[in-house]
Amino acid sequence: MYLEDVAVSPGTYWERLDAYEERALEELERQTGKRRKRRIKQVKKRAKHRQRRVSRTDPEAGYLNRPGKPKGMHYLSHQTLDTKHGIILDVAVTAGDASDQTPYLEQMERVLDLIPVQGATADSMYDYGLFHQVLKERGIPFYVRPMKTQP
Repeated sequence: MYLEDVAVSPGTYWERLDAYEERALEELERQTGKRRKRRIKQVKKRAKHRQRRVSRTDPEAGYLNRPGKPKGMHYLSHQTLDTKHGIILDVAVTAGDASDQTPYLEQMERVLDLIPVQGATADSMYDYGLFHQVLKERGIPFYVRPMKTQP
């Protein structure tokens, strides 16, 4: 294993959040006739760099370092389930150092293209406003235990 400098991009989550913010600002301007400035810190413009552990034998794996989990190079599997029928509807695999939230919206959208969804549930690590907003717009109740503190 060796350390490698990698650029960290804001990703889909922040791009979607920016789009929602823009829509809200346009609606506010339409209602009040005034345009509020966007939030001061634009995430897209801040290029971050961090050191990432890279496996010499499997460079696509990611270093997992979470409480209660074995440390080392791993992959994570994210499943979307139909609990009523007991079937797996979608599977996404990410590197072990990826956030659990990374594939959530893309998985939900793939499932929504296949079947009607009556409700969605997730553990507290998925309690993000963007997830609530996207599912609300689709008319899908979202049941998630509130996160104690935002990471």
